[in-house]
Amino acid sequence: MTGLTKQQVVAYLESLRPAELRDLLHELEERWGVERLVLPQPATVDLDRSTMGVPEFDVLLLEHGGERIAVMKALRQHLHVPLRAAKQIIDSLPYTVAEGLRLEHARVLRELLEAAGARVKLR
Repeated sequence: MTGLTKQQVVAYLESLRPAELRDLLHELEERWGVERLVLPQPATVDLDRSTMGVPEFDVLLLEHGGERIAVMKALRQHLHVPLRAAKQIIDSLPYTVAEGLRLEHARVLRELLEAAGARVKLR
C-alpha cells in the first residue's frame, strides 16, 4: 500500500477530466470484475391525480339524474345528513358533498351515489 489517504484519492479523482474518469472506471470494472449500478431515471410523464396516489379527493355531485328522492336517501344514509340538508344539496347542484377523502373512500361514495342515479365526479 502506498499510504494514500481517502482525501488524497478523492482529490485525485476530482482532478480528472470526464474522459479520464470514464477510462479509469472501465479499467476498474475489468480488473475487479464488477459493474456500475445504473439507476433508472424517473419518468417525466404528466400524471393525473388518480394515478399519482394523491391522498385527498373531493366528491362532486353534478346532477341527480331524475332520481331526486333516491339520491337524497343515499346522501342521508351515507353522509348522515338530515332530510333538509339533503334537499338543500339536491337543490343547489353541482355540490361538493365530501372533501379530502382518500381515493378508496371517494370511489366508494361515488359508486353509492351513482347506484342511486346521480352523476358524480372525483377531483
